Amino acid sequence: MPPLRQGVADLGFVAACKKLGYHPYPIPAAIASVDYQGRSACVYCGFCHGFPCHVGAKSSTHVTCIARGLATGNLEIRPFARVFRVNRDETGRRVVGVSYFDADGNVQEIEAPTVILAAYALENARLLLASEIDGGGQVGQNLMVHNRGWYTALLPEPTNPFMGPLVGASVIDDVASELVPDNDEGVLWGSPVTSWPGDTQPIEVAHNLPAGLPRWGKEYKDWLRQNYRRLYKTYSQTATFPSKRYYCDLDPKVKDKFGQPALRLTHDWADHDRKAVEFMMKIKRAIGQEMGVIQAWEDPPTPPYHVTTHDVGTHRMGLDPALSVVDPFGEAHCGYPGRPSRRTYLPTIRRRPLARGGCSIPSASAADHSIRRRTAFGGGVLVVSSHIRSLPARKTNRDAGSSCEAPGWRPGGEHRGPSRA
Repeated sequence: MPPLRQGVADLGFVAACKKLGYHPYPIPAAIASVDYQGRSACVYCGFCHGFPCHVGAKSSTHVTCIARGLATGNLEIRPFARVFRVNRDETGRRVVGVSYFDADGNVQEIEAPTVILAAYALENARLLLASEIDGGGQVGQNLMVHNRGWYTALLPEPTNPFMGPLVGASVIDDVASELVPDNDEGVLWGSPVTSWPGDTQPIEVAHNLPAGLPRWGKEYKDWLRQNYRRLYKTYSQTATFPSKRYYCDLDPKVKDKFGQPALRLTHDWADHDRKAVEFMMKIKRAIGQEMGVIQAWEDPPTPPYHVTTHDVGTHRMGLDPALSVVDPFGEAHCGYPGRPSRRTYLPTIRRRPLARGGCSIPSASAADHSIRRRTAFGGGVLVVSSHIRSLPARKTNRDAGSSCEAPGWRPGGEHRGPSRA
């Protein structure tokens, strides 16, 4: 299908990038731009990122996979479940299932020959550590966080940032990753530069205002009234390099309502992180100037946040179980050298988050590998996910934590306790 329709300001971004010698292209988006398989095309409502799609255009699991899976009779969803332990056999070398609190707070167990932890890099690490699976000391280590380096501007003409999805936009990869040009700053790894022309609600703008502007009162309201419809943003995504200095572990004091230890993050922005953000900011400034911005302000190169929606690391990949958590296909070693666990997977990202961007090649490869292994060994698959939207109208319990999906688990495992759909 064709790309999504561009936001107004993205047209200027594309023209400016081409004048500067870059090669912009439409952002790959998991959003239907035309009617597709009974789903509506995007209606460009402006309430996209962070929201379920009211017309089903976003390719999230509740419109692409879950309904079809339920129709086969081989998928069972247990919402409002809180997985608290990954269970192993008596040798401690093979994962056999999980234990969880059900919606009534009762402890339940479920067994399956294949267990997939798909609760995001952070919760996956917390769950493994709480299960005393530390991957030879590697679980939770080498936390990497994205620094977005926001560049926000006012343009002379209206941009209508309240319209359309944020991925109705373009991106340049000319200086991404290893393509970063040689530089005196010593920046070793570049980043895409991405346009953000729409899907910006007023409450978001209130948290990203130029320095010196009051945060309340008449001047504040007048500024929003005059400038909100002319706002535009670009950002990059430089990442922390993996380091033993940055990790997540279990908090020794803080616990949730189930008595489970909370996750504790240790992270800071290094000198290279600051230099990388400043290097990418020069490119964003040049693009903004070419677009004719009349005012611009920037995030600091070492921002106050230390967690994003793109956190990675925490499960080092490798062939040696003594030095890594998962193999190249995301299958866990479980930290026992010489005896890797059979069919326990930790995708590098969630199987499919509330969709807004493209698919991950590593995750697709891991999925293909797990399907081949299941075909060879038989039995069901147990998926532990951070959030399941089984039906668009179902009320979400945000305290539920990890939920269970058990597609076809009955032939390969024993279930203890009542079933909950």
